[in-house]
Amino acid sequence: MATWPGVSMRRVCRVLKFSRARLRARAVIAAAPPRLDEVLAERIQQLIEEYPTFGYRRLWAMLRFVEGIRVNRKAVCRLLMFKGWFVHQRSLTPRPLVHGLRSRAQRSNERWAVNDRRRAGRLGRSRR
Repeated sequence: MATWPGVSMRRVCRVLKFSRARLRARAVIAAAPPRLDEVLAERIQQLIEEYPTFGYRRLWAMLRFVEGIRVNRKAVCRLLMFKGWFVHQRSLTPRPLVHGLRSRAQRSNERWAVNDRRRAGRLGRSRR
């Protein structure tokens, strides 16, 4: 956003009652699209077709050490993210050990339970 000479951005935002942080966020959103090296993108696509399960670190290592292309690891990651070529990752959610059922005990001290999941075995090691 351009301002008049001698008028600060802070003053303009205060007069217009507009957040400077929001103004900066809009400027970042309107930034130029990322530069892509099409030759590198084409070579990475060929590697992905040949090795579909490789992630960006292994693809970078192949480019850098096998083919001798000097490329930054972050650049490979950024290109994969922009093109949508990342391998699908399954989301792992923690599973409960037992079902969360309500206790049907009528009085206190009526039901007892033992969780021996982490109990040590005969040799003192955990059985897990």
